Amino acid sequence: MNGVLDLSNPWVRAAWAALPPGILAFALIFLSVPLSMKTHGMLASLKSPFEQFLTLAEAEAFDVNDTPAFLGNPASRWPHLVFASVGIGQMLAWLAYGSYALLSPDISLAAASLPFLVATVWLYSVVRAVFNPSLTPPYDIFACYLLLLIGAVLQLGGVLYDHAVGAAPWPGVVVLAMLAANFGCVVFVLGVLLGMPVGVPSERVNIEEIVSI
Repeated sequence: MNGVLDLSNPWVRAAWAALPPGILAFALIFLSVPLSMKTHGMLASLKSPFEQFLTLAEAEAFDVNDTPAFLGNPASRWPHLVFASVGIGQMLAWLAYGSYALLSPDISLAAASLPFLVATVWLYSVVRAVFNPSLTPPYDIFACYLLLLIGAVLQLGGVLYDHAVGAAPWPGVVVLAMLAANFGCVVFVLGVLLGMPVGVPSERVNIEEIVSI
């Protein structure tokens, strides 16, 4: 199989790993930019799931002229510190790899630009975690992490498949370690995000009255 569906080609796998999360990140950035009234009306259905809204805890806090819980509780900020820390490390790693690819004569410009696209996705996750933290999972970051996970599985799984089935040689200890580290980082931040509560009751709610299945 040739062309864009040739997953035996490492650069085709890299393209599929970079383009979907990159397109999503740029779409989220575009939707966050203030739009004109006409354009806003046309894109309202696309933008609405990612718009800012006031949670119940924040509304109750402002109602009593208090500070929202997630702003005053350092313990609630640790997931976003994890997102920012891992995101910065990943961004720097992909920038370094992209710079190396640009200087390599054996790598095309289009292929060398893919690591910078992945770095942009991680940069978006850092900015989102630092400037817009929340107690509940940020679903835009969840979507980015999910696509990054698919890409990490595609790249690492492709190398393992090529070696096990196609008897291809290992790409090298450094490359293999980087692919494994990338996969591990994505799984880690995705696990932290999935561990965040979907809803947080305020102090006005009696926890004992909350029912569940």
